[in-house]
Amino acid sequence: MSWNILGLSRYGPSTYLKKLFVATFGTFALLYTVTESFILPYTPTADQSFLRSLLDLALPFMMAYILLFYIIFECICNAFAELSYFADRQFYEDWWNSTSWDEFSRKWNRPVHAFLLRHVYAATILSYRLSKTSAMFVTFLLSACAHELVMVVVTQKLRMYLFTLQIIQIPLIMLGRLPAIKRNKLLGNVVFWLGLYAGFPLLCVAYVAY
Repeated sequence: MSWNILGLSRYGPSTYLKKLFVATFGTFALLYTVTESFILPYTPTADQSFLRSLLDLALPFMMAYILLFYIIFECICNAFAELSYFADRQFYEDWWNSTSWDEFSRKWNRPVHAFLLRHVYAATILSYRLSKTSAMFVTFLLSACAHELVMVVVTQKLRMYLFTLQIIQIPLIMLGRLPAIKRNKLLGNVVFWLGLYAGFPLLCVAYVAY
């Protein structure tokens, strides 16, 4: 039986896993360099200007986010899929082309989106007769709570920064559905990237300093 029928790489599992290992190691080395050279020397403190810290760390944190995304979704997820003969490799879509935040939430993490769509969003509509808007709010609320719980475990402190930013996505989604933005894909993508570039570094600086 060919590798393609099994849903595996045409190189065979051993060769493909070696490629993933090299990619993981190389990307992690780059992530380590960014962290050591551009993040740790500028680690914010409580008595330091928040705006200054944000300006110093915005680009490095954004680079770290993209590198970490690649390690997790392109390298680690594909490695486990290869080992387990899991054929569905669509762990993410082209989220960088998103023109709205609801499109981003659908594309950046496909397995979690599929789970929430089926077991939370659709389930609340069918079981509790909620409207689509209410079901979306419940889904975002549950997702925000789960993500904040992860941050509590990682940082050992409850700050609700990530929870707040995720809930703020709801009005941003409504904003992205305005005809002026919805018709202009380029404008929507620019607005999305501005929000991502501001939001993720803001989140990181807030958790580190406060």
